[in-house]
Amino acid sequence: MKKYKSKIITLLLAAALGSAVFGGVLMLDGGKASAAATATPSRIFTAENSASVKADETTTTELAFVFPEGGSVSFKRDLALKWYKAKGEAQYLSMKFAFKDTNFKTLTLTFETAPAAANKDKKSVNKILFENTDGKITAKVNDGEAKEISDPTSKDIALAFSEKDGSNSAEEGQFFVTLNGETIGMFEDVGADFAEYFSASATTPMVPFAFKAEMPDGAEGDAAKSTLIFKELNGQTFELDADQKITDNAKPVLVVNERVASFTLGTPFSLDYEVIDVIDTSVTKTMEYYQYAPKDFAVAEGEEKAKGAEYKTLSTSTYFFDTDVYKTNRMEYISVRFKLTDDTFTSDEDAAVYELAWYATESFKPETDSEIDYIKADRNAVGPHYTCITNDDEAKESTLDEENEVYKSYQEAVTEAAKKVYAGSNSYIYLPAPIKLIQDDDTNYKNLKYSIYYKTQSSDSASSSTSLSYDNLKLTVSSVGMYEFKILATDKAGNPMKYYLDKYKTKVTGDNIWDIEAIPSFTFSVSNNGISVEEPKNAEADTGYIDVSYNLSDFTVLGLSGYKSEYGLYFFDVAAFQKKYKITSFSVNELASVSFESLKEEADLSQVKGDDYVGYYAALYAKLLSERLGIELNAEDLLKPDGENDAILRKIEEFDSTIDEDKHPDDWKNSDNDYQWYSSSKSFKPQAEGSYLMFAVFTDSQLFGEKAAAYKAINVEAPRDIIAGETEWLKNNIASVILFSVAAVMLIIVIILLVVKPSDETLEDVEDGKGKKSKKNNKDRKDKKSKAAEELDELDKPKK
Repeated sequence: MKKYKSKIITLLLAAALGSAVFGGVLMLDGGKASAAATATPSRIFTAENSASVKADETTTTELAFVFPEGGSVSFKRDLALKWYKAKGEAQYLSMKFAFKDTNFKTLTLTFETAPAAANKDKKSVNKILFENTDGKITAKVNDGEAKEISDPTSKDIALAFSEKDGSNSAEEGQFFVTLNGETIGMFEDVGADFAEYFSASATTPMVPFAFKAEMPDGAEGDAAKSTLIFKELNGQTFELDADQKITDNAKPVLVVNERVASFTLGTPFSLDYEVIDVIDTSVTKTMEYYQYAPKDFAVAEGEEKAKGAEYKTLSTSTYFFDTDVYKTNRMEYISVRFKLTDDTFTSDEDAAVYELAWYATESFKPETDSEIDYIKADRNAVGPHYTCITNDDEAKESTLDEENEVYKSYQEAVTEAAKKVYAGSNSYIYLPAPIKLIQDDDTNYKNLKYSIYYKTQSSDSASSSTSLSYDNLKLTVSSVGMYEFKILATDKAGNPMKYYLDKYKTKVTGDNIWDIEAIPSFTFSVSNNGISVEEPKNAEADTGYIDVSYNLSDFTVLGLSGYKSEYGLYFFDVAAFQKKYKITSFSVNELASVSFESLKEEADLSQVKGDDYVGYYAALYAKLLSERLGIELNAEDLLKPDGENDAILRKIEEFDSTIDEDKHPDDWKNSDNDYQWYSSSKSFKPQAEGSYLMFAVFTDSQLFGEKAAAYKAINVEAPRDIIAGETEWLKNNIASVILFSVAAVMLIIVIILLVVKPSDETLEDVEDGKGKKSKKNNKDRKDKKSKAAEELDELDKPKK
């Protein structure tokens, strides 16, 4: 009985421990089940440059974006641009907002997406510009025509994408843009049906969309900021609850980013898709498939009805194989569906269900099942083809149509792409996407794999760049001269191109592509366009520290090898600059706002004194920066001392090894040797807080007088002593601490109960044991005394 009670107590304590631990974890997690159904605005948007995202001051349930000069608000989630809610019912991006005021000079809405063709930035940028001109608000897309918005503050602005504008249809990579139902322009070079978010730390940062405001010159007070009310995105409303959170009220969507035409028998399932929810990030997807079998729709003997389609779990390890259906129809029928749930829509009844057949270019229905739309699965043995080549199977010849408009337009696009290419080791030509040039009956151009085989004027042998995606079609152009290339493609099933060579239809490879005359070759010429410096991806000041060596990571120079370089270091006294020119607002990052291209375009090298090109470009930089800030000044004023004060833009001289600090302390003090500035290693040791500028000037090795300049802004701070501040962790987690403390005590008790085994003895056994033990001890004592007396008696006996 006691053993049984002991086990019960142990189990109860263990259960209590588990409950306490679970409760503590739940408390630390902040109640995930309820929190995931809502979100604070800061989880969805990022406000920068003093902008804010908060409840509107007038109507506290509305979400307001408040912009000062240069303020921006960006969306930091993936964004669906196109998806389906039923067969033939495509859905497109939609957005609704309102101007609470029109204080802004311009408000730019920028979208960043994957590109439809290769480019240097690896992304595509489209913009909508809202401009305030004398109280009249206009909107235009990119460089298109501006259209006026009537009564901009009295109604919502409904923005949407579409692939139709009356009788006009958008082409691949295009979307019509509408405002309040009226088409205002077109987005181009959009390479996906969703926009993906990548943070600033990514190799290629990408923000699906962002608003940025520019305020009128001289605006002050309330007039120096503008407010936009953000209301809806892809069906998700942004009304705030009492806790100023946004409630998830739109189901997740399925975006399929490829053309769905068929599956290939004998290969695993694969699909380029994305599951997207505006608010909730914890979307759960279930993929299922059914492969049609006629017997499933026949009523078996003894049954009242057919069992119908029974779906199975689908994964990338699922293969589709042929059955008797293929023998009859030369295809199998596959139905695929996605079920999407999140923390708001959790049940199967509430799940968002998407049939893959909705996204297919063609769907099928077998004779015995008219309810389900299927996608075909076949052998798919036909590879990609050029639209400008004709295969004559009777004559066993392949012929290039040199008058084909697609062929000619692609050559023109290649020629245009080469015009601004700088020959050099860091230079590339980004080839146009062969959207209309190469096609496949099953695979979209974005899902084909490409190989480029090319020759140069300086080399007789061909080189190659293989297994490229559509957005990575580029060639290195390290030298001047003529280039010639051919393109080979394979589809997603691995099928190659096939054309006739010597009367045999031959699989095209790198070994024979130059032998097949019908395959077109394209040419372009690269000249020495001089030298330039690639702009940095993030135009921000770098960070340095006093007495800590700073080493410059060199610039990316575009030009022929052998160019010369020289460097100079300057200290920019920002405080003196602001005081002298009465600049109230100035960010250190504005020091990095002058583009390298503008330095090249504005340079007049005939004005250079002697050979001080670094000094000239430093003065030109000062002039361009002043113009950006709206200041009228002579750039030379920044380079000259102002009375007893040093120059605002002061040159730091290189380390002079001829000066010994111990022998010539005054000369050392008057020098800049403490900075240890070495132009050869592009390194220095800052001696004062403030902003530094390291300039570089590059000279072309072949073109006389051809130069390019670049710079790096460095913000130097004093070493920081970190003082631990007060923390409210204990206050915020007191419930969890108590629960874990209770759990710890219970855990100790459980361990004791598990380790210390209860005794089998009863109370009577214990009492009897004590009596027996006492009697035994008394007997032992008596025996010892008796033995001792006997020993004494022996000693008293007389010895013989």
